[in-house]
Amino acid sequence: MDKSRQQFEEFIKFHMDDAEINNKFETANNGLNYADQYVDLMWISWQASRESLEVELPEPFIANENCETWCYDEDLVNQVLISNGVKIKDE
Repeated sequence: MDKSRQQFEEFIKFHMDDAEINNKFETANNGLNYADQYVDLMWISWQASRESLEVELPEPFIANENCETWCYDEDLVNQVLISNGVKIKDE
């Protein structure tokens, strides 16, 4: 199971009580979809939300000319991500 599908199922389980979960994750269409039409619609929406997440990073720079390591300014990357609706996890 890919990470996105795993996150999706964990999210659905969190928002449903145990009695509702029975048979909600049975798949159809060779595993591409869910047999339950509402869970399948949520899955399609989940996938679309992930596909739309695309950001253009700022220009990289060479940190060390001897080894040509390309780097990004952390503040600029964070700014781009936040402006595109991505939350930055505090460490």
